Amino acid sequence: YYQGPTNTPNPDLKPETSISTEAGFKFFYRNINSSISGFYRKGNNIIDWIKYSPEEKWQSANLTQLNTYGISASVNHQPKIEIINYWGLKYTWLNSEKQNNNILSLYALDFLKHNFNAYVNHNIFKSLSASWSLSVQKRNGSYIDYQTSQQTEYSTISLLNLKLIYIYNNLEFNISASNLLNEQYYDIGNILQPGIWAIAGIKYHLNR
Repeated sequence: YYQGPTNTPNPDLKPETSISTEAGFKFFYRNINSSISGFYRKGNNIIDWIKYSPEEKWQSANLTQLNTYGISASVNHQPKIEIINYWGLKYTWLNSEKQNNNILSLYALDFLKHNFNAYVNHNIFKSLSASWSLSVQKRNGSYIDYQTSQQTEYSTISLLNLKLIYIYNNLEFNISASNLLNEQYYDIGNILQPGIWAIAGIKYHLNR
């Protein structure tokens, strides 16, 4: 870890260790498949930037213990209709607890507490198809707003994405547009995320 005007390194950091468990089941019925699972992770000596009061510098340290647990559920359907190829829903809930609640943590407790995704892929015309996805996210934790210097909780965000795919023989042309709603939001590390952006690509399939 590096040293800067707002942080102090720690040369005596210990390696992280963890024990993880997961259990769940999957269900298949005709053209529907679904799953649900629960998971638990017990982490020891988790490395993070911490401080004991807002006035102190951040210092790298090993958190004594960090327990993380959650559930994840999904369903996917391939309907027998011409226009829709498939659609699905997925939701993940996550929670994390540190042993010492008097410590201010910079990263360890910044995680997606709620993450809901809905998606659909449908045909438009012959070899042209579209994939839509909507993601609703609520991140746990907070960040420092550089304009106000205030500790600010992460807000709930909605991200709408679109991918168009056109297939011609062995060639696949695609263009993806993300954040179509031009949502302005901050992610982990006080980083302002981009608004609407797009990327295009070409793939060649050898065995199509």
